[in-house]
Amino acid sequence: MTITSTFSKEIKNGNGAATAFGFAFVINQAADLQVIFTSADGVETLLAEGAGTANYSLSVASYPGSGSITYPASGSGRLAAGETLTLARVVALEQQTDLINQGDWNPEEVEAAFDYGRMVDIQQQEELDRTLKGRSRRPAAASTSRCRRRSR
Repeated sequence: MTITSTFSKEIKNGNGAATAFGFAFVINQAADLQVIFTSADGVETLLAEGAGTANYSLSVASYPGSGSITYPASGSGRLAAGETLTLARVVALEQQTDLINQGDWNPEEVEAAFDYGRMVDIQQQEELDRTLKGRSRRPAAASTSRCRRRSR
């Protein structure tokens, strides 16, 4: 697999009718998907996968892959206009691939490790893009006038 998208988050707007919401970014496992419900008042609630009107169900054909969620997982409720769902890939910031010296060469394992590292990069960049930043300043150039040699 190759990570071709630089996006790891999608925001879905409610319309009072839709219950299925697809996402194009790749996840490695169900636990990598975070779903946040935002009410019309702006109150955010982290949702859980499961059954019920306050949960979502996840559908991914095979991992790693993209897919869709159904919200609510059951019941007749719908995401109303003014409400949103934020679907985001959130992976653990750890490196678990152990390539053993003189071990078998498995290119798929190496590519999966690179892909995971790229997922972490994209996740952190998305967080950095949401931060406040100070003005960029270049350091003052050193004055060469103080370093002149006196001619004798």
